[in-house]
Amino acid sequence: MLLQRLKNTLGTVLGLNHLNGDFKKFALMHLVFNAFSNIQSIFVNTLFYRLSNNSDTVMYYNMINFCGIALFMTAAVYIIRRISPLVAVRIGISLFIAMFAVMLATINDIVRFMPIIGILSGAGGGFYWLSYCMLLGCYTTDETRDKAVGLLSVISGSMSLLMPAAAGYVISRFVSMTGYFIMFAAALVFALITIALSLRLTNMSFGDKRSKFALALRLVITEKRYLLALLVEFFKAIREGTLSFFLNILLFSIVTSEFVVGINTFLTGIISIVAAWLYGRIIVPGNRVKSILVSTTTLFFVGLLLFLKLSPATVIVFSMINAFFNCFLVNPCFAITYSAFISSEESSSALSEFYVFREAAIASGRCLGIVFTMIMPKTSFGYVFAIAVLTLSQYILVYIAKSVTSIPQDKKQRSA
Repeated sequence: MLLQRLKNTLGTVLGLNHLNGDFKKFALMHLVFNAFSNIQSIFVNTLFYRLSNNSDTVMYYNMINFCGIALFMTAAVYIIRRISPLVAVRIGISLFIAMFAVMLATINDIVRFMPIIGILSGAGGGFYWLSYCMLLGCYTTDETRDKAVGLLSVISGSMSLLMPAAAGYVISRFVSMTGYFIMFAAALVFALITIALSLRLTNMSFGDKRSKFALALRLVITEKRYLLALLVEFFKAIREGTLSFFLNILLFSIVTSEFVVGINTFLTGIISIVAAWLYGRIIVPGNRVKSILVSTTTLFFVGLLLFLKLSPATVIVFSMINAFFNCFLVNPCFAITYSAFISSEESSSALSEFYVFREAAIASGRCLGIVFTMIMPKTSFGYVFAIAVLTLSQYILVYIAKSVTSIPQDKKQRSA
């Protein structure tokens, strides 16, 4: 009885009672995926910076990774349509396994293999994230999607809370590359578990096996809704792509300690969990744009305080504030664009192709943000100025998001 009450309480608090069994299995798989991806996304960057002592190496790695995601999503479309999203998920995770194998084999000379690692990471991400988007849509409805996205953000925040702190501690306890070797080997194990969990998911397939890039492209060209939806993702990515790794690298350049980076990620993970929990409860279709506006304004003015002093303490405090409001800035964008992509029966039939276009828009925005940051002076002022300008760009995002949501939906919009 007590366990049942506890289960019901957790279900209510986390919003699980509103979500179906297929989604819960999907969320569990994604939780373990986040375990290894959090190790990879943070400590591959710090390792490249430590060995090269050059932030540009990190920037180039991330650009290769982001572009690879967009490129390999095109191949993922054919797998998803002709076979199933679950096969594409497993291909993606297998590519991550190959990436970890290369890293473990070349860890003492890993900078030379940076392009290969970036390509494998991008390829794995392309297959995994397109399948993730498709399965998320299949396992939720428009009424439950914000709750589902909020729960997935809690999962991501939980892994951001635990894994980087543990990995940072382990890496700092060993000399040379031993700590990195241990953590990347652990990530490899988590990737294998993720594949095993994917076997429990309900398979999804498409009746129409043909790719529909031509249809999706025609809709983008002829109907404003779809072009604006892609622009939402482009402008969101200008800031999101750079800030997803830059604050940790900025902190690492000041203190050169993986443990401190892990603690910073631990703190931001706590904040992300709280933010995601609140997001799932207060954000509905009617206030998504307002959420983006309030978050952008807050982050811009708080970011200006970094001009007064740039130190480990101020970077950590800003990272925590950014983690909270970034949830309310980024998450509504997915809900807005997804609603646009399924706004008619015609566009719904080309959903996977729209996700490829979406990822191309995201990669373009991320690369633009990274290039802008790279050309700024490598000084405290240059770094803070870059953050301020990237945040200012989000006001364009607010305008475009409002334009998308003001377009009436097709009455035949599907709910899945």
